[in-house]
Amino acid sequence: MKQIIYFLVVILSSTAPLGVLYAQSAGDYRSALTGQWGSAATWEIYNGTAWVPAAAAPAGSENITVKDTVSTGVAAILISGYTKVEGNGVITVGDSGSVTFTPSATYEHARNAGTLPMSTWQTGSLAKFTGITGTAPGNRIQSFSRIIWDNPGQTANLNMGWNNVTITGDIIINNTGTGRWYFAGPTTGSTAEFTINGDIYHNGGNFATHGTGNGNTTIIVHHFGNITAIAGNFSITRGSQAGTGTTTWYLHGDLTLTNVETQNSNPAGAKFVIAGEEFQNISLTNVTFGGGGLPITVDSAGVANLGSSLIAGNGAFTVGDFGGVITSHPDGFNGNLTTLGAINFSPRGYYGFMGTVPQVTGSLMQDTVGGIYIENTSGVTLSGNVLVEEWVTISKGSIIPGANQLTYGNNVRLSYEGDTPVTTSDVEFPSTGGPRHLRVINEAGVTLHADRTINGEVTIEKGNLLLNGKTLTLGPDAELEEFGNAVVSGSSGKIVTIRTLNAPSGSNPGGLGAIITSSANLGSTLIERYHDARTGNNHQGIKRVYRIVPVNNTGLNAVLRFSYADAELNAIPESNLVLFSSEDGQTGWQLASGIRDTQYNYYEVTGINSFSWHTLGDIFNQIPVELTSFTAANQNGKTMLRWVTASETGNKGWDIEVYTGSWNTIGFVAGAGYTAEQRFYEFTDETIRTGLVKYRLRQIDYDGSFNYSSEVVLEAGLPSVFSLEQNYPNPFNPSTTIRFSLPAGLEKTPVTLKIYDVTGKFISEIYNSELESGYHQITFEAAGLASGMYIYRLTAGEVILTKSMMLIK
Repeated sequence: MKQIIYFLVVILSSTAPLGVLYAQSAGDYRSALTGQWGSAATWEIYNGTAWVPAAAAPAGSENITVKDTVSTGVAAILISGYTKVEGNGVITVGDSGSVTFTPSATYEHARNAGTLPMSTWQTGSLAKFTGITGTAPGNRIQSFSRIIWDNPGQTANLNMGWNNVTITGDIIINNTGTGRWYFAGPTTGSTAEFTINGDIYHNGGNFATHGTGNGNTTIIVHHFGNITAIAGNFSITRGSQAGTGTTTWYLHGDLTLTNVETQNSNPAGAKFVIAGEEFQNISLTNVTFGGGGLPITVDSAGVANLGSSLIAGNGAFTVGDFGGVITSHPDGFNGNLTTLGAINFSPRGYYGFMGTVPQVTGSLMQDTVGGIYIENTSGVTLSGNVLVEEWVTISKGSIIPGANQLTYGNNVRLSYEGDTPVTTSDVEFPSTGGPRHLRVINEAGVTLHADRTINGEVTIEKGNLLLNGKTLTLGPDAELEEFGNAVVSGSSGKIVTIRTLNAPSGSNPGGLGAIITSSANLGSTLIERYHDARTGNNHQGIKRVYRIVPVNNTGLNAVLRFSYADAELNAIPESNLVLFSSEDGQTGWQLASGIRDTQYNYYEVTGINSFSWHTLGDIFNQIPVELTSFTAANQNGKTMLRWVTASETGNKGWDIEVYTGSWNTIGFVAGAGYTAEQRFYEFTDETIRTGLVKYRLRQIDYDGSFNYSSEVVLEAGLPSVFSLEQNYPNPFNPSTTIRFSLPAGLEKTPVTLKIYDVTGKFISEIYNSELESGYHQITFEAAGLASGMYIYRLTAGEVILTKSMMLIK
């Protein structure tokens, strides 16, 4: 519809100014005699009622009519208005002079024959030919911008003689009378080559590239616009070139022919070549195919969309290597091509199906092709077995094999494009003999229908590849490439690969985004990536989880850079992200501090000695406190509770609870909040209790959520035996506490506590006095000692007990 409206506007604009110019306006100029452009004596000016001698020469912006010979002389004439040459008029350009038509200028050649001024035609300027009958004007081999050919009185076949010129704008053909208009007319054995950057509109008359019968001629048109013909005769050639010449029209736009006749007088050597990089529409309606028909070749990288158009006659139709052709006809290419000329489809060509009703591929398509494109929700049925050597693209719908089979060469890329959801199938994505590469460019997403393996590239450019509970395995040479939020995803399923990692340095196995550095040899390493958020403490992590399993998985001192996409954040602020690790991927998550980079979307942790399951979570809301020990011990009738955490996230603290028929809170100990470091805690129940007593911890987060620890049980009262406990903390720096017990019924007894190094050398005596039955503790200060192992020995009467401890500075 846009094109039809444009044609009407063009036709009206090409004729309306003529009527305006004949009705003269004040300030219009016309030549009065032969003379110089710059001389006032050459001109008359219209004063509104009559033509009178001009007082000055025209500036070039006026409406100017030339009826005589007017020379520029040495002047540089700049024309921005409307200049019309009629009668015997001619504008000649002196040896030192020049003429330039600006973008707003129009030159109308309203006479037969004559000579055009050799000019500079700036882009947008217009050259109109309206008065030609039997002789073309001289100097017509110029690089014009826009052209209108509208000569109802034309009686001869005329050519422009173009060679080595560039037409920068549109060409409009309105009328050729009883003659024809040609672009070129080379002499025998010569070449005519030129470029057209605009569109060609053929609204009437008879047009062809040339009409020469001269042999051994070569005519080449480079056309970077559309062709639209709605009446008359529009042909590739009307000259035989003596059967030895060639005419090649390289078309980089659409070809639309409606209610026209098309011919070819050189069927052996003339053709339109579809040469654009994007597909070009060929739309034919009510076309009369004369002798030679409509010869078309689809060149390398060109794609012709035939739609449902019919190409009849006897012109040849060829799809060259790496050229493409698309059909929407129900009968496939057989429905488009009924020409009696030669039809050649290259086995390295590309063939597309874009119908709205069920289609078949047709018998014209070879059994070996370079590629197949499917965009038909009703499906496309194979008319025979097809071997694809390069690519298959599914945009909408599916390939229906029928009684035939689709097979692949060794390096085929399977692509899913479009904007509607697609689910893969066994037809185009079989379990064996399938594509080497996989590409997703579908904003609505592609769902994997079964477990599959890819040995080449997996590229996610738009949308997501949804695993749907399936496993996508990357072979040893396969690589995943994702763009922004276009990623592999899905609440179930995984993408996996196995790679050998020996002293890896920034290695990203399979492109899965787990980037590993280590001086150790990890050996064969399994990397699995999941996309469900792992939970803990009523919170969730991001929607990406790695499981990394090397054969050698100890003493790695590795660096892990955990990559992620914004779409996987699961509403967690990036500034809150931290790494959590677990042995089983479900429980026991431990926090590890590292470096966060929100610009490049990764979190990096160093000093990893063994890999396991890893994810990212919210430091404020995610993984629970990791309680690694909880003990209870008697101390002089009272109870000492001690516990240790490996990490804490959002930990407000603990309520201490004791069971006395029901659970009761007896105290509170504040937590560390957020830490990846080990922390030690203790609490003393001052109440003297007897019998079996149970305790537990109620861990509370800042958001009010809570979890209970396991219970500890002890027999309350005085100790029944001598005991020496492990110092706490251990290792320590610089002080630690040593606890011991003396049994009930013991009178005051001499007690000493001495420190030795590992060689048995005495270091110090930290206690020497009498003590009664009960639980006791001594603090040891080691500020003056070197790091190392030390022995502490308790002597109570005849009883001697020893333990070791580690000082680390």
